[in-house]
Amino acid sequence: GGCALSSVDPLEPPPMLRASHGLSHRAATGATIGPMPRNPLLTVDVLRSAPGTVWQDRQIMPPALLATTSFWTDWMQPRGFVSWAGIIVGRDGSQVVCLEVYDRPGGASTGLRRVDLLARLAPHLSRAWRLGKTARASLQHGATRFSVAPSEPHPAASPAVDVAGAPGVIR
Repeated sequence: GGCALSSVDPLEPPPMLRASHGLSHRAATGATIGPMPRNPLLTVDVLRSAPGTVWQDRQIMPPALLATTSFWTDWMQPRGFVSWAGIIVGRDGSQVVCLEVYDRPGGASTGLRRVDLLARLAPHLSRAWRLGKTARASLQHGATRFSVAPSEPHPAASPAVDVAGAPGVIR
């Protein structure tokens, strides 16, 4: 299968691909980072859902209807994908950040296993997104280091990263 981390502005299509794996050789090399085809599964209801919400294609659109869309015939089918799931990772202004997972026939991550995996990943994906936003904001304001306080009290030191990406520790 494959996956894509994309940001979607519900008012201004198309979605913007931020990172991907397994979508195509060109995607793996970063050559297709940029606009993606509009995905009819990313409905207003999906995009308005809370971070951590997992969606499957069959929850949103009957398979027969999905098969009639250009997204299916021009994008999913030529790549050999047979199903889709997505998780809302976070929001950045009007942009909704989501991880989309595409499966090929016989994929091990179909159905309940896929939903369970994405549901278990949800808090980690959301935290990673928040950390990235904190880092970008800190660096935009001239910081050379930033630290992130754990969401729950923890006796260990807080992680820190300098501008060059070198790990550090704040005690």
